[in-house]
Amino acid sequence: MSFVRQASSGHYEHLVAERARVLATCPTSHRRRILGLAPRYRPSKTHEITVDLRTGDRQVVSGPVAAPRMFVVIEAPAAKPAPAPVATLPVVPSRPKQIIDAVREAWGVSDFDLFSVGRSKELSYARFACYWLLAERLGYSRNKIGRTMKRDHSSVVSGIRRAREFYEHDADWRAKFDAVVAALDGGAK
Repeated sequence: MSFVRQASSGHYEHLVAERARVLATCPTSHRRRILGLAPRYRPSKTHEITVDLRTGDRQVVSGPVAAPRMFVVIEAPAAKPAPAPVATLPVVPSRPKQIIDAVREAWGVSDFDLFSVGRSKELSYARFACYWLLAERLGYSRNKIGRTMKRDHSSVVSGIRRAREFYEHDADWRAKFDAVVAALDGGAK
């Protein structure tokens, strides 16, 4: 097998000549960008300011200084410790609150546990019941249920599907769910 070199059309040579012409006529600050090189940065002239936080005395030194040394702390005052975070429950409007309270009582879980990240069986089952009741009773969208229960909509979709399966196949779950529905219907009269 042999290769035959074809005569050049002159296009490549034209591109090389054009690039050389541009590099010769452009400012030096543009050459690095044209050649695909990283730009060079010179450190700017700054001042170094040293402040004594106890007395407030300032000392200024002029000249080029590296950026990390822009501020120098001699001694920081002692800071008070931050207070411990307090666990707060989400604010839920009254109608969903009735459903959540009824489910919480039937499954024997606390408000804090119901909205926590816990994944125990009882907590999950109670959440599934809340999802299904909020969807059926109040007509909430999956996103709105997720915002109310502090979950994302995909967890709500999966929870409603599982709640329907539990209602069909799990007698204990169905009994608790029916007790919640009876409490809600009895409370509305």
